[in-house]
Amino acid sequence: MRVKFITIPLVVSFFSIFLCGAFFEAQCFTTTVTKLSLSVIKKLAELGKTNGSKTVEIELAKHAGELGAPARVVFFESTYAKILVEQKRITPEQSEEILKNLSGVPGFKNALSKMCGMSEAKAVGHGFEVMTANALKKKGYQVLAVGERFDDGIKSAATDIDLIVSKGQKIFAFELKNYHPSSIDYNALINFRGDMQSLNAYAKANTNVRSFFAISSRPRDPTVEKLLEATAKSQNVKVIYGDSETIPTLLEVLK
Repeated sequence: MRVKFITIPLVVSFFSIFLCGAFFEAQCFTTTVTKLSLSVIKKLAELGKTNGSKTVEIELAKHAGELGAPARVVFFESTYAKILVEQKRITPEQSEEILKNLSGVPGFKNALSKMCGMSEAKAVGHGFEVMTANALKKKGYQVLAVGERFDDGIKSAATDIDLIVSKGQKIFAFELKNYHPSSIDYNALINFRGDMQSLNAYAKANTNVRSFFAISSRPRDPTVEKLLEATAKSQNVKVIYGDSETIPTLLEVLK
């Protein structure tokens, strides 16, 4: 009996030490994430628009110093979000929400990084991926990856699957396009076909995968729309028209 009375407090004591260590580590994360001043964030935001996202990444690596992997990811994600708010590419409310819902998701940090660069078109495009991931997360989907690299065996180099989520036993792979209706023409269809082929290859290489080509607008030209739908059908891909907030609702109908 004495052994039991001695062992239990020891276990509790060790567990308490573990919790304290975890709490201390979390506090370090928080301190690190918030250490950059507003003036530094402003400089990084301007640097991204003038010199590009790679330059920002290099500067952040200097500030990150010797941080370990978990803390480093938190630092980069949080700082990129602050930069995007300063660049007025997302709102403070959006920043808080995407960090809460997507932090640690493979590819999330890289997507935020690409949003910080010189190109407004790329910022909007990758922003569409992030906001769609966030919207699906809020609807109960598990976000598996943003911009996952994949060798489809068709293109000369590995490509990206823009978004991969799951619900239950099903996996949903997305190609996401934020296009103005007038920009969806015959030339765009050529690129769209390649992306649909990649989605089809990804579905064949994995089990229980449904593929979707989500585009923010319908083409103005009805003929282009028909060709788009026919191309998607030939690759076993379904087309969704809608913004990031409506895609989850449409997915529930189509899946």
